[in-house]
Amino acid sequence: MAPNEAKKSNEKRSAMDDPNKASKRVKASLASVETGEDLLLALKSKGVEESCHQLEDKIQVCIEKDSLEDTNEQETSRRTPLSILESIGCEAQTLTVSDQHVTLLLNHGNGSAQRGEQGCTSKSILKLTTVPFYKEILGSNPITVYGETCSRESDPRASQNIISFLLKYDFGLKSESGAEYGYYSATPSTKFYPEHILADADKNASSILTHSSEEGGIRENEGSTCTRMGSFDVELISPATERQIRRVMPLSSSSLINETPIIYENVTKPYIKTMTSGKSLDWIQNIIEGRKEQERLLVDTDSFIINIDTKWRSHPDPSKVSKEEWHEHASVVDLYCLGIFKERGIATLRDLRARHIPILQSINVDGLKIIDKIYGVKKDQVRIFVHYHPQFYHFHVHFTRLHNEIGAQVERGHLLTDIIQNLKLDPDYYKKRTISYKLRISHPLYKLIQDEEMDSLANPTS
Repeated sequence: MAPNEAKKSNEKRSAMDDPNKASKRVKASLASVETGEDLLLALKSKGVEESCHQLEDKIQVCIEKDSLEDTNEQETSRRTPLSILESIGCEAQTLTVSDQHVTLLLNHGNGSAQRGEQGCTSKSILKLTTVPFYKEILGSNPITVYGETCSRESDPRASQNIISFLLKYDFGLKSESGAEYGYYSATPSTKFYPEHILADADKNASSILTHSSEEGGIRENEGSTCTRMGSFDVELISPATERQIRRVMPLSSSSLINETPIIYENVTKPYIKTMTSGKSLDWIQNIIEGRKEQERLLVDTDSFIINIDTKWRSHPDPSKVSKEEWHEHASVVDLYCLGIFKERGIATLRDLRARHIPILQSINVDGLKIIDKIYGVKKDQVRIFVHYHPQFYHFHVHFTRLHNEIGAQVERGHLLTDIIQNLKLDPDYYKKRTISYKLRISHPLYKLIQDEEMDSLANPTS
């Protein structure tokens, strides 16, 4: 045996014969160990390969088990409309209601009613695209507005009626975005509605009179409570943050804010930092990195992506309908796409500088080109703009049809072409300028800005 090989052999035998000595050497190499693979490398680097064979097998099993548990945890943690409605103590309140849309706030536990679990209390938002006939029952438990505040006191009977109505539907997942957004198609359940009634409803698209008995059954053409058969689209936000809830609350009072650079630095910028801390933007990174919404992707470059916004609800199902069929589809009247920066840390247009001009120009050119190619919508019919403040604090650009005024209000929307020109005039344009926007008085940022202005008046020289 060669001298070096004999030395290694003796070291290995010494490690086996003296576990404490081997343990000390191994522990010294584990300071930077973070994964099972790191552990194996650390052990082998200390010349104890033979003693690691069984451990290697065990670690590999643990790695696979942890991966499986992580996957299972993600699957089980995703709430569905049905699991929420069936949870113990679920309560439904109406936020907004119209002939076509209903928004509900659901207060519920995280446990399962069927398993007798309670869990901690959570809030979810359920947005339904419905028909006028549902308006009476789904709007029966409204949150009441008193000036600048609202009362969330609930009518238990009305809440139960809403939940009982929705539990008679099956919710099929259409797509999902990030951790809390899910999109479903709700169809009447054959557990509650006889199949021949549903078949007749599908054929005739007519109103069918039904009456819910105390036992939950259905009797045709009885009673005064009527429901119209048919499916509707559902957007679920679960769990819903207070910010997401505020966005759909029926509060009307707002104030025009003139945000100076000083107010931005002292108030708004720290507020945005709190809103983007932790994992709050993981969902948008999942989209950027292709782990979510891959079927909605239109353009993918080194610096940005362009995809179909989930707000474009009339768009053909991207996972089922070929792109060839999207061209001049009837839904193009509702066109809504997003251009999203890949660079992290660019929260709003306040963070834009001259170096971003080439990316913004590419988003403008590539976006118009792909929209014309795929949807047949010419560039003079597309509005491209940025919100300040945006819905989420990772820089993105909106593409909509010119006739669609939603989100394009003068105190919120900023045209992309204007942004590019302003940055060409002054690389720090959006760092220096005062930006005006509308803000709800109930918004936390409003109070922070008011406090800052009061402090400035009280201490003018500070």
